[in-house]
Amino acid sequence: MNLERPLVYAEMNRLVSLVGLQNFPVIEQNYYPEHREMLITPEFPLVLKLGHAHASYGKILVNDSGRFADVRSIVAMYNDYCAAEPFIKDA
Repeated sequence: MNLERPLVYAEMNRLVSLVGLQNFPVIEQNYYPEHREMLITPEFPLVLKLGHAHASYGKILVNDSGRFADVRSIVAMYNDYCAAEPFIKDA
C-alpha cells in the first residue's frame, strides 16, 4: 500500500482525536502544497521530505533559513508538496 503522506497524517490526527495524544503520540508536521507556501518555517533543525518518496529518499536536513531558502527552490522545480518535521537526533 502506498498512501500519500498528507492522507496518512490526517488519519493519524483523527486517531489522536479519538484516543488522545498520550496514547497515540504523533510528531508534528507542517505541509506545504507548493514552494510558494513555504513562508513560515518551524524551528530548526528540521527535515524536509519531498513528495511521496519513502525509504529515506527525498529527505533533506535543514539547519537554518539559508538552507531552507535553497530547498524551497528545489521544491519549486520538483513541482510537488513537501512536509517539514522536527529533526530528532538518534540516541
